[in-house]
This record gives sequence, C-alpha cells and structure tokens, in this order.
Amino acid sequence: MFNQDIIGSFRLDIDEDQTGVISYLLDPSHHGKGLGQLLLCEGVEKGKEHRYIKKLVGYVKEENKVSLHLFKKLDFEEDS
Repeated sequence: MFNQDIIGSFRLDIDEDQTGVISYLLDPSHHGKGLGQLLLCEGVEKGKEHRYIKKLVGYVKEENKVSLHLFKKLDFEEDS
C-alpha cells in the first residue's frame, strides 16, 4: 500500500521442487518511484524466511530491463 492505496502485488508460488517462483506487479502510474524495488525486496525477504522454500526464482522477459536490473541488484543470477 502507498498512501492507503493498493499499488501492486507480490506472489510467491511454491512448486513441487520447493522452489519459490516470484511474480510481482506495480501499477504503471507508480513506476519510477523506487516502489517496485521496495515491493520486490520485501517479498524476497519474506520468501527467504519461509522454511519450505529451497530457492527463489523469477522469470523475467528479456525486454523488461527494469525488472532484470532489480533482480540482479538483489543478487539473483541470470540463467539463459
């Protein structure tokens, strides 16, 4: 929430290999404010606390440069 408005979502699906698959979305009207990084960072931290998850992954389209940058900033490794 931002100023009492819901501006995005973070979802973590746990697959059969105990991998947490990250999905997040930020309302385009809030892009460029650092909120996507905050949302992703908070979600990743919560995922790391989950005892059933062995690893976290995020699938990002190559053209989504901002999201790729954010995942790299959080020390995710790129897998081609």
